[in-house]
Amino acid sequence: MLTGDGKQFTIADIQNLNSLDHLDLIVLSACESALGGDPNKLNGIEIASMSYEFLNRQAKSVLASLWKVSDPSTALFMQHFYTHLANGETKAQALQKAQLDLLSTPRPILMEQLKRSLSEPTQRSMVDIAKPTASKTPDYSHPYYWAAFTLIGNNL
Repeated sequence: MLTGDGKQFTIADIQNLNSLDHLDLIVLSACESALGGDPNKLNGIEIASMSYEFLNRQAKSVLASLWKVSDPSTALFMQHFYTHLANGETKAQALQKAQLDLLSTPRPILMEQLKRSLSEPTQRSMVDIAKPTASKTPDYSHPYYWAAFTLIGNNL
């Protein structure tokens, strides 16, 4: 995992942390961040990953992804998730509402929301890559775009 400043952060680093009982929610928005081990050798303990290590350190909950996710749809998903949290929803309600937002809102409206919210030129290029074409789904209603995220731990 890379932190916001580009430094590597490993499971060993998490294991060396003191108690995280003061943290209500840890969000791991990268691809397959809820999985542990080799995704080609699934054995039933895939959830035992970084998510587990954070919970083992008493963080109250972790939001993480179960498969490779699309950068633009993840940015939209996170924007909606945090908006719902800021509006007083529980973590589980915010997750559900963000999923429903991507499921039911036309892609052009979502893309316009994302463009307005991003100010960095590198982030804007991410939006340009995501412009729908005739061969792509015209919206983000497919579960691939919003169902990857799972809430582990306390959902309140």
